[in-house]
Amino acid sequence: MSPSNLFILGATGYIGVFFRAQSVERTGSVLTGILAAHPQFSVTALVRNQKDIEAVRAIGVARVVNGSHEDLDTIQSLAAQADIVVNAADADDMPLTNAILAGLKARSKSVSFKPILIHTSGSGVISDQAEGEFVPSGQKIWNDNSEEDIRCIPPEKPHRLIDLEIFRADQHNHCSGYIIAPSTIYGTGSGPVNKISQQVPMAIRTAVKRKEAVYVHIKDLVDLYLLVLSLALSGTDMSGSYAKFYFGSVHEHVWGDIMRQIGQILYDMRVIRSPQAVSVSLKMEPSLSRACILRSTANNSRSASDRGFALGWRPKSNSIEETLEEDVTETLAKLQK
Repeated sequence: MSPSNLFILGATGYIGVFFRAQSVERTGSVLTGILAAHPQFSVTALVRNQKDIEAVRAIGVARVVNGSHEDLDTIQSLAAQADIVVNAADADDMPLTNAILAGLKARSKSVSFKPILIHTSGSGVISDQAEGEFVPSGQKIWNDNSEEDIRCIPPEKPHRLIDLEIFRADQHNHCSGYIIAPSTIYGTGSGPVNKISQQVPMAIRTAVKRKEAVYVHIKDLVDLYLLVLSLALSGTDMSGSYAKFYFGSVHEHVWGDIMRQIGQILYDMRVIRSPQAVSVSLKMEPSLSRACILRSTANNSRSASDRGFALGWRPKSNSIEETLEEDVTETLAKLQK
């Protein structure tokens, strides 16, 4: 018996909807990609909004379950029926993660292989508290090919407690737990619902609001997910838990440089008064003080994806700078709705 049932959470989100088979065009949804690459799979998707159900069904999913992340009994039951679970929904929800792991533990007792979990974390797990400064801790580059680097990430870091639970589940053979931690994700998606990321659009929205201007491409990230899934399905990966952790990062960027380019684009579109970027404190712009945004844009988070590169990952999309105008256009369109 080989894995044939897949359960996905976050099917309508920015990452979840962008998984695509390598044998087809590098655009589209995670569900379309899985169905194209593995037509033998029976795919189940959890969808929170009733209005999104038909969009998910339209790309070929026969079983769509309407429910939220608070429906823990449902999630545990669906995970217990799955050979593979892809969580592209939430990197910080412990009850959700425990429900998934409990379901996979039950599944492991009824099949001859370890069920597979591919969990989406984030490079915020190695972020510091620089708040806009390049502090000494920012000199450290964390490498996913170093198990010691992954092992010694402090437990108080964002996402880390969830990651540790997955490591423990893998060590106890309840599942084969893979973690992918993307860095700043950019580019416009083309899945059925959400098409834009978080950090770049937040920077754009803040600039528009103040009338002044205060990295892995999504397609390349998709390729990494597919490579990890293929490795997991091969049944040949005897790696330890910490060697199943992958950073999804390609190039480094400085947010000040990005904001200067966003400012010029918005100025050229006559959206803001001046192309010059200015430093905005957290007190001046309270929306930036939200933890997820602060971690994304005001702190240092430097990683190397050597494990993914060794697996054959070859990012080839345009740089973040080359896609900013597209991101600005998409974000402005959403603001006007």
